[in-house]
Amino acid sequence: MKLYASGGIFSITSRILVVDLLTFPNLAESITGIIVMHAEKVIATSVEAFILRIFRQKNRNGFIKAFSDVPEPFTTGFSPLANMLKNLFLRNALLWPRYIQSPPRKYISANVTDFK
Repeated sequence: MKLYASGGIFSITSRILVVDLLTFPNLAESITGIIVMHAEKVIATSVEAFILRIFRQKNRNGFIKAFSDVPEPFTTGFSPLANMLKNLFLRNALLWPRYIQSPPRKYISANVTDFK
């Protein structure tokens, strides 16, 4: 508990965090936010979803940010994005491309021919 009381950014596994949240009941109130990596792997029965549920119940002001670099699980199945947002206790989803790149200038011509 001394380590958490000192503040800072911690990178810990889900197993350690769930044990600490259950051992120290006031810990969730002192956490400013949680960042979830590989959000596509969080399902309703996962340890990560349980951690987020405890965090959200005890800390309404803390933030939750989730990141994924695998977009396919968000597009397959019945309303997968809505289910994922529910599992992560999030309201909004921001979808960003991995990179933004414009075509090179040499491929953009002023003379456009319309073929019909």
